[in-house]
Amino acid sequence: MTKNEYKGDTMYENPKFNENNEKILCEMNGKNADMLMNIKTKVLKAGESVTICDAENETAILLLSGDVTYKFDGKEENAKRENQFAGAVRSSVPSASRLLKRPA
Repeated sequence: MTKNEYKGDTMYENPKFNENNEKILCEMNGKNADMLMNIKTKVLKAGESVTICDAENETAILLLSGDVTYKFDGKEENAKRENQFAGAVRSSVPSASRLLKRPA
C-alpha cells in the first residue's frame, strides 16, 4: 500500500494529479466511497474552461487562487483570489495523518 492510499485509520492523503490535471480525493462509487461525496481538485491552465453539470448531485466550487469567470443560469460572475498558501509558514504541529485519526 502506498502512502497515498486510504489505510482505514486516517482521512488524510495527498494523491498525485492525473492526466486531466485533477486530484481525486473521493468518489461516491469508488475511492473512499464511505464519504458519500465526489471531491476533486482541478488546476486549470490559462484560458482553459471546464463545464460542471450534475443534475443528480449538489455541486460546490471553491476557487483557491486565480481569476475565473463563472457562467450559470444565463449570468456571468467574475471571481479573483490570491493564493492563500503562498509564503505559508510550516509549523511544528505533528503531521496531519497523526492529527486526523478516527476515534476508536
